Amino acid sequence: MATFATVAFDQRPLRVYFAPVLPTFERYTDKAKRAIYFARNEANHRDAESITPEHILAGLTWESESTFAGIAPLNDLTITLRVQMGLPRLPTTSFPYLRDREIALNDGGKMSLAYAVEEANRDWQYWIDCEHLLRGLLRFANPAKGALEQAGISLGSVRSGSRLHSRSHPSRPAPKWGYLKLGMNRSRPVLVWLAFLGLFLTFLILVRLIAPS
Repeated sequence: MATFATVAFDQRPLRVYFAPVLPTFERYTDKAKRAIYFARNEANHRDAESITPEHILAGLTWESESTFAGIAPLNDLTITLRVQMGLPRLPTTSFPYLRDREIALNDGGKMSLAYAVEEANRDWQYWIDCEHLLRGLLRFANPAKGALEQAGISLGSVRSGSRLHSRSHPSRPAPKWGYLKLGMNRSRPVLVWLAFLGLFLTFLILVRLIAPS
């Protein structure tokens, strides 16, 4: 079942709300999956009730060999980013990595992953990598974005770095029907607007038919 991000109306809701988070996990590269796993560990490490954008960014710093290594030196900014986000360096539980509990994404975490999907679709990339997770964090106001911008990492610079990196390091081929699914994801907002327009026109026609002459 699809899980959707909840977005305020001043943040272009139809472009994000209809971007499924969980069904696209099959598109994640192994490195991106590990980053999400590390984000969960970061939340568990601090006894948090949910996984936030701050935890996702902290999880990304664990992946020193990710494709964004040449785009944004996150591994070199591990301590700085944690301080700017206000994440404690010491664990808040005695044995954080031995605890087995369900930790869900909060609204900010869902928005981050939804925007990551949109960033991959924007590049016509089937695979969602760590660079897309990073760009997803930079798409809306949150503490992780603030920490990145203070470190001199902006959405524009990461997008530019992604384009240069993709030329020298092309992604592996998509699975069968992968690009068809990608095209459907890219056209999702247009299809939604067309559906609303069709319903509105149908309503107008019914009103004219029912209204007395």
